[in-house]
Amino acid sequence: MKTLLKVSVLLMCFYFYAANVFAQADEKAFYGIWELDQSVYYGKQVPAVRYTKEFDPDHTFINQQIQNSKTFTSHLGKYQVNNDGTYTERASYVKEGINFVFKDEDVIIHYRFSDDKKLLTLNFTVANGTSFTEHWRRTNEMMVAYSKPKILPDIRSEFPL
Repeated sequence: MKTLLKVSVLLMCFYFYAANVFAQADEKAFYGIWELDQSVYYGKQVPAVRYTKEFDPDHTFINQQIQNSKTFTSHLGKYQVNNDGTYTERASYVKEGINFVFKDEDVIIHYRFSDDKKLLTLNFTVANGTSFTEHWRRTNEMMVAYSKPKILPDIRSEFPL
């Protein structure tokens, strides 16, 4: 019985260690700038509008909209990779008029990377019940005019996830 208990504890420790290692490996796959695949978003092409999302190693993210050569931040905040299939986003800033993102609300997002880590599919439901499926592709392009809102303090210390 003692041997069985020791083996069970050892297996549980291995499981939690492996789950943590895989989550960390997936976390690094997020880092960088992603562009929303417009052909999938809302089922139609919107050529004048681009959406980008940047994940940084300090667990912050920023979503930007680029329309007619003007760039603005739609929302930004912190993210935390939970496991090899979900991560949590919490927006600390949401631009007025953005109806699908809710400030200071945790959103659990299901994610899947392509084998080459160049495509990212996100599935989630926001607080008002609206469900989204988004397809993002990695880009090497630098962000156009990074426009972090001036009214914000440094979000890195604002709240832990």
